[in-house]
Amino acid sequence: MTSATSTACTWPRRGTSAARRRRGWVAEVDSAARACSGQRDPIAARRALHRVFERAAEVSRAEETKAVSRFIVMEQAEAGAGFALIYDEAMGPMLDGIVALLLAAVDHCISESEARVRGVALFGQVLVFKVSRASVFRANRWPEIGPDQLAMIKGVIASNLDAILDRILEEHPG
Repeated sequence: MTSATSTACTWPRRGTSAARRRRGWVAEVDSAARACSGQRDPIAARRALHRVFERAAEVSRAEETKAVSRFIVMEQAEAGAGFALIYDEAMGPMLDGIVALLLAAVDHCISESEARVRGVALFGQVLVFKVSRASVFRANRWPEIGPDQLAMIKGVIASNLDAILDRILEEHPG
């Protein structure tokens, strides 16, 4: 991997305010996906995916996202106009970016359809910590998700991501 490649395919810096970070997260994923998808650099794409899911875990812990999370869960249950807005403005572009990064990380050895299913499954492992907080707390005997718990969550998600990517590459050598 050349230094130009690794510089071009890096995770963009995030903003400083919580609102700006939330708005900019989709743009960050899109930027990383565009930078990686035009290159043949699976390692940089893997790193970018790790950063996407690390940020997702951080956002899942944020208190300021509670109301938005409740709204998203309601809209998922009965898709209405709100769901269309959420999907078109955030979830869809986020998934598109994750799919592009997944494809780049495995050198396009799976179909886009399979990458979409895997992207949804990967994101689901993060969402459970936001939408099923009571179950997460009780199952783990945690009073909250503090720094130690967040580090553990990030580690498990990173391990799962690597296991999935490595398995894809094992199943599709060459």
